[in-house]
Amino acid sequence: MSIRMRYAWLLPCLLLLFVACTSSDESVEPNDPSEEQPAPEPEPEPEQPFTLHNKRMAILGDSYSTYGGWIPSDYLTWYAIDGVDGNNSSKNDVSSVSDTWWHRLMTAYNCTLVINSSYSGSPISYTGYKTDSNPTGDETKTAFITRMKRDLTRSVDVEVIFILGGTNDRYAGAPLGEPQYADWTAESLKQFCPAFCYMLDYLLTEHPQARVINIMNDCFTTEWQTRIAEMTAHYGVQNIALTNIKGSANLQGGHPTRATMQRIAEQVAAAVEGQDK
Repeated sequence: MSIRMRYAWLLPCLLLLFVACTSSDESVEPNDPSEEQPAPEPEPEPEQPFTLHNKRMAILGDSYSTYGGWIPSDYLTWYAIDGVDGNNSSKNDVSSVSDTWWHRLMTAYNCTLVINSSYSGSPISYTGYKTDSNPTGDETKTAFITRMKRDLTRSVDVEVIFILGGTNDRYAGAPLGEPQYADWTAESLKQFCPAFCYMLDYLLTEHPQARVINIMNDCFTTEWQTRIAEMTAHYGVQNIALTNIKGSANLQGGHPTRATMQRIAEQVAAAVEGQDK
């Protein structure tokens, strides 16, 4: 038998072995690290709804938010303890700090009041009431946009800032003006809209982590309401439009009664928390 015939049976076996090895090599080829797929990114945590509970709170306001002993000592107050500068309970039935809208929220949500920068009769802009002692109506020293730079600097650690103002601008006859989002001047800040924008810009810049909330009284005309809504929307600030406040039945001495204070607190809580409180 020739050698070729003797080993002819090996050829098919070698072919099968070659095919098997080739297939095996392809299936077990090591992964190229550069071709590995990245691990999926974790799902972002759902954003938690804002709540007033346990927050450090600040107020920038006018007479509606004053109370003797709870604002800086040299600020004019309207609501006050009997015998102290401001309201005497014969004019109004708000006879305790616990009657005020902001103290009701503090109690209900266990808030800490860091600063109450409220000054009776003060406008947001530089334009206030003309009186014998102030014939020009210049309120540069007491305006919201002045006090905020003294009382609400970056070093003041707050988580929520309530603004309740503009009522005095409206009744003192301050020019409404147009929204102005930059390049403010002392002259433009005599108008309500530029001053309002300037105020929001400052508060959001100095307190980027705080929730700024504007509370809009119901004394404004439709034009003023529209402008305020436009400006707060531009800055992403919540604007709470109060209702049933300005009627004579709700005011004594031109200021909210105890029952009206309760209504303000309820409306603010409902807007912020999404429920009545």
